[in-house]
Amino acid sequence: MTNKGLHDFLEMPFALPPAEMLCVNPQLVAKLDYDRDVFHGYVDPNLPRLNICQETTINVVFNIVVKGKGAVFFLDGLGGLGKTFVHKMLLALV
Repeated sequence: MTNKGLHDFLEMPFALPPAEMLCVNPQLVAKLDYDRDVFHGYVDPNLPRLNICQETTINVVFNIVVKGKGAVFFLDGLGGLGKTFVHKMLLALV
């Protein structure tokens, strides 16, 4: 909106190109090394386990991702409410 980029703000660090990022970030390499078949097998047996709040959350986030719209979500709640379960389902669906 302001026609400015990172180069206009000298105190902001520049992002590394993807190839360089993989060289300096072993955690990123580890996260990108996953088996897609495991994710495909995760959705069907776990879909019936979602409660109504989890299902609504997944539907809202997934629909925004599918439509290519940008959004930021914060999933917050007490321990044991299924936040990690929702994260895994979203990752498997995407």
